[in-house]
Amino acid sequence: MPGYGRLLIWAVIGLASVSAHRIFFAARFHGEEQILDVIVSFAAGLRFDLAVLPVVSGPYILIESILFQFAGRAIDIARRALMSLQIIWLSILNISLYASTFNYSVNEKHLGWEFFAYINDLGSLWRDVFEKDVASGLFYGLVPLVFLAGAIAVFRKQGGFHSDEPRRFETRFKKRKLFATLGIFVLLGIFLRGGLQQSPLRTADAMTTDSPYLNNLKLNGIFTVLNDSRDSLEFKSFYSREENIKTMTQFLSAGKISKDYPLLRRMPPRTLASARPVSHPRVILVVLESFSSKFLAVHGYDPSIAPQFNELIHRGVYFRRFFATGGRSANGLFAMFAGIPDRAGRTILRSSQIQNRFGGLAGILGRKGYRTFFVHGGDLKFDNLNTALPHLGFSESYGRDEIAATGFQAQPNVLGYDDRDAFRFFLGQMDKKDQSFGVIFTQNTHFPYIAPDYKDYSKDRVANLFLSSYHYVDSLIGEFVRELEKRPYAKDTIVLFVADHTHHAGLNYIEDRSIPFLVYAPSLFSPAQIDFDASQLDILPGIVSLTGGNALYASMGNDPFLRAGLVRGEPEVLPEPFAFFAGGSNTNVIGWIQKDRIAIRWLDRDTPLFLTSTPPITGENFALKEKSRLDDYTAHMRHYHQYARTLEKENRIWPEPDELAKLEKDGKASP
Repeated sequence: MPGYGRLLIWAVIGLASVSAHRIFFAARFHGEEQILDVIVSFAAGLRFDLAVLPVVSGPYILIESILFQFAGRAIDIARRALMSLQIIWLSILNISLYASTFNYSVNEKHLGWEFFAYINDLGSLWRDVFEKDVASGLFYGLVPLVFLAGAIAVFRKQGGFHSDEPRRFETRFKKRKLFATLGIFVLLGIFLRGGLQQSPLRTADAMTTDSPYLNNLKLNGIFTVLNDSRDSLEFKSFYSREENIKTMTQFLSAGKISKDYPLLRRMPPRTLASARPVSHPRVILVVLESFSSKFLAVHGYDPSIAPQFNELIHRGVYFRRFFATGGRSANGLFAMFAGIPDRAGRTILRSSQIQNRFGGLAGILGRKGYRTFFVHGGDLKFDNLNTALPHLGFSESYGRDEIAATGFQAQPNVLGYDDRDAFRFFLGQMDKKDQSFGVIFTQNTHFPYIAPDYKDYSKDRVANLFLSSYHYVDSLIGEFVRELEKRPYAKDTIVLFVADHTHHAGLNYIEDRSIPFLVYAPSLFSPAQIDFDASQLDILPGIVSLTGGNALYASMGNDPFLRAGLVRGEPEVLPEPFAFFAGGSNTNVIGWIQKDRIAIRWLDRDTPLFLTSTPPITGENFALKEKSRLDDYTAHMRHYHQYARTLEKENRIWPEPDELAKLEKDGKASP
């Protein structure tokens, strides 16, 4: 049948383009796995390759199969244009495959929604490939060109620039062509859903072994990116709205003042529980990129990795069981600054809902008279921070470009400014006003893990790079504190150190949520170690409490400092300590940590994990042995997640200005 051979050729080109990246993946990242296991995993991955064939070559195949029903000069012109678009499309998709495979060397997984977040940084990523990994750079640079050249050759041979197709409609092939076209539609549909099984193929279907390498070998970046670009599951309802709001009262502090805005609360006045009263302390929040708590001595790790931070822990108030609310920087920052958990999928910072009304920690402190500012050595356009930070109440925000515009002299690196320079700039800003709330967000422990030298901490190259940057940032923390303590205002300053999330590599389930949280104010608080569960959602009410309370706030966390005895206030019955998290990056994971258990559920499948959260950490799943308790934790996390998404969807987190003014004036519950 004339022309259908061309469709097969383009289908083979598309499939080969995807599979070639997996072949390189197999060779590049192969470790101690048995060759037979590698072959089996690679073969299983052909199903995922076929699942993206409708995306890679499907549009061309479908349109071309329709064009086969007709003939004429106009059809020839359309066919040539279609082939040109297919070549461009194939080249673009190779970029997705390149970025995803390269991401495995950093995070041991293919890209999901992060691909869209990293589009603006593809130039620096590409440059880093050639600097850090020449073999990968050559492959990623040459493969798209090889396929592009091959596609152009097929284009020319098959009549892209000149057509030998019959210009007369062949009646005898009419019915056969029609049935063949319908068959192509059906076949591509089967490929797209990954087969005829009950549920469409998902990324989780590749996770069948304990080896990240073998699991990821089955996948390709196009599949994971497309599979992760859905938001509908985020807004799945498990309970009625009324039941959800009523149930949530058991997890939140008292002080609710509005029926229309059920999260809105009034915090009564608070005072610091210190020998020397300070009514409006300066507050510094140091957000440490990917700073997993695992590597601190207090958690049993080698004390030489982070000697400076280890020393600060002995002089401060350290929360041993503090957990990240998400898996990406955007998730952690949003939870701390907005007071509600980010999504389990695409971050709110990259959605239209970022335009909603949020109380915002910085906005609350601004109304208390604080100057609020944010400093980061990187690009604030990443994750839309340049637009989100002002919306969340920050009066000033400084990123790479904004710091440069001030005339600040420093030597930039591939990410922007080194953390040493960012700390130096931050202290200069902190000196400007007595009543200040400043946030500095570090970045050297983000890939490519920047440090002045790299030590031999691990035989694994990537782990060694990370630990070297971790050690370097630790040294900068020590420098920062020493410089701060030279300031006359240091005795009235509270410094809080927290991570945005863990570094995700080589961690068990509880380690992948565990981040450091240290309150450092040795002139105000005696050293202590706190053992109750808390999370990033507790940051907003906690800082409002440290700054005197007596304010309206909206947060799905609770004041950890009242519970820990760092502040005094009206007697209050606090909810039992817990930590909720949503996985972020379209993992569709939500979870609940309380006492000695961590419960993990997926929004799109019913496969619970119920594991230990206190030493000794085991891999035993208690889902069947402790079903009643798991059911309770499942209900807790589902109510929590639904509550956040419902308020987000309805824009019922924070009132409009006029209504806020009225509520601030009388503080009474609305009818």
